[in-house]
Amino acid sequence: MSSLLRVCLVLLVAGAAPVHAAAPPAAAKSKTQAALIAAAQREYDAGNFERAGELFLDIYRQDNTAIVGLYNACRAFHLAGKLDKALELYRELLARPDLDPSVKAKVDNYLDDLRQKRAEAKADDANRAEKAGNYAVAVGLWTDALAAAPEKVAWILRLARAQHLAGDKDAALKGYDRYLALPADKAPDQADAARWRAEIAPKTFDEVPVPKDPAPVVGVTKPAETPSNWPAWAALGGGVALLGGGAALYLGQADARATLDQQLADKQAGTVAGIDYQSYESKRTELNGNYRNAAILASAGVVAAGVGAWLLARVPEKVAVLPSGQGALIALRF
Repeated sequence: MSSLLRVCLVLLVAGAAPVHAAAPPAAAKSKTQAALIAAAQREYDAGNFERAGELFLDIYRQDNTAIVGLYNACRAFHLAGKLDKALELYRELLARPDLDPSVKAKVDNYLDDLRQKRAEAKADDANRAEKAGNYAVAVGLWTDALAAAPEKVAWILRLARAQHLAGDKDAALKGYDRYLALPADKAPDQADAARWRAEIAPKTFDEVPVPKDPAPVVGVTKPAETPSNWPAWAALGGGVALLGGGAALYLGQADARATLDQQLADKQAGTVAGIDYQSYESKRTELNGNYRNAAILASAGVVAAGVGAWLLARVPEKVAVLPSGQGALIALRF
C-alpha cells in the first residue's frame, strides 16, 4: 500500500470519506513527494490540521491527478476550522469532471456542515460585537448568519434587536413583526419581541376614540339647570396630579441613568468592564419602562387637565325662547 493511500486512511479514521484508491503517480516516488506525504501524515497525527492541509495541498499542486491530496486538504482545513479555505477547496474539488459521484455526495454533506459552522461563527462574532456595544457591526454579522442559515428563526429576533439598538427602527419593526408572525412553538420569545416593539411604536392617546357630545335636545320648554362644576374641577385636579406624577417618575431615573452610564464608561482594553451584558440589558429595559410610564402619566395628565379647563370655560346658555299664545316669552337666567 502506498504512503499516500495510508494518509487517506488516517483521515478516514477522523471521519473523512475515502476516495478511490488509484495508484499513486510516479512523481510520488520522488524524495520531495515522499517527504511531503510523510510530513502531512505526521502533522495530521499531531492534530495540526491546518499545517496538514497545507502539505496535502502542496501534494495536489505538484500533481493535479492526485485528487486524494485535494480531498484530504479540504478535510484537514475543515477540521482546522479554516472554513473559508475549506469552502474554496471543496468548490475546486466539485469542479473536477472526473470526481466520483459517491465522493461528490459526501462533499455535499460536508458543505452543509460547513455552512452551519460558518453561520454559527458569524453568530458568535455578532454576540461579541453586541457585548462591546458595536450594534451596527452586529447587524451586519447577524444578517450574514441568517442568510447562511435561514432556518435559525431565533436569529430573526437577534437581528431585529441589534437593528433596534443600532437606531434603525424601521428595520427593527419589520424584524419584530416577522418574528411575531411565526407560530408560537417556533418563536418562544415573542413576549420579548412584543415588548421591544412597543418601545418603538407604543400605543398613543390618539388611537383612543373620544366620545362625542350628545345631540342637542329640540323643543326645550324651560331653561336647563346649571350643570355642576365638580366634574370639571375633578378632571383638572386629577390631570395636574398625573402630570406631576409623571414628572417625578421621569426625574427619579436620573441617578439610575447616571450609574448605568458610569458602568458603561468603565472599560478595560477597549471592552466594557463595569457591567455585563445581561445586567446592562435588564437595567436599560427597566429605565426605558420607567421613562415610558412617566410619558404615559404626563400625557394622561395633560389630556385630563385640558378637559377640565375646557369644561370650566364653557358658559351655560342664559337665554331661552318659549312659545306663548300669539307670541313668545323670553326667559333670562342670572
